[in-house]
Amino acid sequence: MQARRSARSEGGGGSYSGKITDPDAKKTYNGTISVSGDTVTLKGCVMKVVCESQKWSRQ
Repeated sequence: MQARRSARSEGGGGSYSGKITDPDAKKTYNGTISVSGDTVTLKGCVMKVVCESQKWSRQ
């Protein structure tokens, strides 16, 4: 999934929320991004019921 932020994010302290757009599916989801050390976690949800997350770590 290729994601991009489509609205202003809110939050701070390593955790941010906003809208995430999946251009391949042409859909926008509520999402959060959390940063902890060398790891970034992206979580997107549909109606806060069906969620998917991905983690990226710096090597």
